[in-house]
Amino acid sequence: MVELTTRLAYSFGVRVSGDTLIRRIMQLPLSEPEQLTHIDVDDWAWKKGHHYGTIIVAQSTHRPVALLSGRSATSLAEWLKTRPEIKIITRDRAGAYADGAKTGAPQAIQIADRWHLIRNASDHFERFLKRHWVAVKETYHAIKTQALAALQSAPIITVSPQQETATQQQRRLLFEHVSVLKNKGMAQTEIALTAGISDKTVRRWLQTGGSPLCGKRPRPRQVIGFNEQTWLREQGNSGCHNAALLFRKLKTRGYVGGSATVRSLVSQWRYTSAEVLQYPPMPRLKQDTYLKNVAQKIFSVSQI
Repeated sequence: MVELTTRLAYSFGVRVSGDTLIRRIMQLPLSEPEQLTHIDVDDWAWKKGHHYGTIIVAQSTHRPVALLSGRSATSLAEWLKTRPEIKIITRDRAGAYADGAKTGAPQAIQIADRWHLIRNASDHFERFLKRHWVAVKETYHAIKTQALAALQSAPIITVSPQQETATQQQRRLLFEHVSVLKNKGMAQTEIALTAGISDKTVRRWLQTGGSPLCGKRPRPRQVIGFNEQTWLREQGNSGCHNAALLFRKLKTRGYVGGSATVRSLVSQWRYTSAEVLQYPPMPRLKQDTYLKNVAQKIFSVSQI
């Protein structure tokens, strides 16, 4: 961001470095609202793990109004004593900030901020689960056992052989093969290797105890009529091999299908013409080359 600002300033004839911009910004005074009634107090790091300070933010504008050198109760109390109009102080649960707010602004109401409340609640809940981990584990296994028992006792939906599709029949035969291997005493891993399916599928099929059904119905395939195919063939013989253009023209003739159907049909005979074979389509520009050209254009415009 600083480098972008430096290039922008250079385009206006102002020669300035990024360090100078940062130094000027740091020298600007913090804007303080005329009346502070609700403030937020939190710590910030001069150097993480070594030296921390205190930041005070106005709740009405969400902008910082003061930076204190330390995070002690004394420094916060001294700053609050100069502002008796403060009525609400939102802070974390640190004891130093609680003592500083009580000493410097006894008239203010102290509120624990939402982020620290949620964080503290999650930490306490995690410690609670660790203390009672044995009971949690036993309850989990009991609920899992009941769910599996209810699943196995549920009625199994079957399909008659007359209504089975080819895919459903293949899955049913595969399930019967898995059941035979299980009755022979094979492990689930060996069954998966023998049947050519995953361990997860074997485990799910054996738990349900029934023949699995296909989850999706086959979608009806769109078919182009004879008149439309004849017209498309005439357009192709005349030299038009653009599937998108042919689809738009076909829509004006009352075609109600999709563009994918037209594209699939045209692709079967678009390269059979000697003219098309003699002039193959231009290769597409690679994405990295395209992005490089765009970046060069943007960089050249930014230097103008």
